[in-house]
Amino acid sequence: MYDPNTGAILWGVNTGADTGRGLSADIDPRTIGEEVWAGNGVGLRTVTGTLITNTLPSSTNFGIWWDGDLLRELLDHTYSSSSSTGVGKIDKWDYTASTTSNLLTATGTLSNNTTKGNPSLQADIFGDWREEAVWRKSDNSALRFYTTNYESNYRFYTLMHDPVYRLGVAWQNIAYNQPPHTSFYLGDGMSTPAQPSMYTP
Repeated sequence: MYDPNTGAILWGVNTGADTGRGLSADIDPRTIGEEVWAGNGVGLRTVTGTLITNTLPSSTNFGIWWDGDLLRELLDHTYSSSSSTGVGKIDKWDYTASTTSNLLTATGTLSNNTTKGNPSLQADIFGDWREEAVWRKSDNSALRFYTTNYESNYRFYTLMHDPVYRLGVAWQNIAYNQPPHTSFYLGDGMSTPAQPSMYTP
């Protein structure tokens, strides 16, 4: 974890091996800010490096704002090593039991990039601040758009008005596949974000 102002290392975990991927998202309201996790013995930690549990969430691939609360859910796939493909899914981390529960299995779809389990796209497309997941059909004949059916008491400007988030959506298709993040903290205990600078011609 680096200090963004100075580049100084604040804390880290030396695994002695390649740690291929990790994720940062607010999935536990008991700690302030986002939680971070990765494989190879890193565990699930607070942003200050305190170990919460050695039990990892089901995904280190993508986080997604899906249901009605401010915590982020986990976007991944059920991977089959025999076919090198996976079916898209969304899980929720149960922070009290240190386990995950499934919210959506996108039956009839496939993820991309073998073990990475990337969707074709993840973004706040329809503009209610929760994100949509797009996967290809298993026969590659079409794309399927999945949107949440959970109600929410929270209202924000569309995430696509945030330039950092919008850039994150773009890089899913032109660079290394990672989930988009906002320039402001979107999670439990957040402040009301500033109104985006937007206009209509």
